[in-house]
Amino acid sequence: MHLAYCLAATLCPYRSYANRIVTSAQWYARAHILGADVVGADETWWRLMEGKAKSIKRWWAWSLTTPDAVWHGIAPSRSAEAASQYLGDFEGTLGLGDGPHVSD
Repeated sequence: MHLAYCLAATLCPYRSYANRIVTSAQWYARAHILGADVVGADETWWRLMEGKAKSIKRWWAWSLTTPDAVWHGIAPSRSAEAASQYLGDFEGTLGLGDGPHVSD
């Protein structure tokens, strides 16, 4: 039997369990960060290569930070809608790394 198949067959039952743990931790970290009085935020472009021709699309990597936590997300734009999706109803002070670049 091929080693990759053996590993996949052994690990596959645990994949959904691991995914639930990571997803829960990710959203817990985001909730923790958005509960702070001051949050750092930044976005930067992310080169997404897809398909056989490796066409390049520009996506946006978003980061939310506090002194004790960091959260990352990737969105197809840096629009106000994308920012709102990540920031929710955050009402504290938002420190932007290199100035606001949110566009409509």
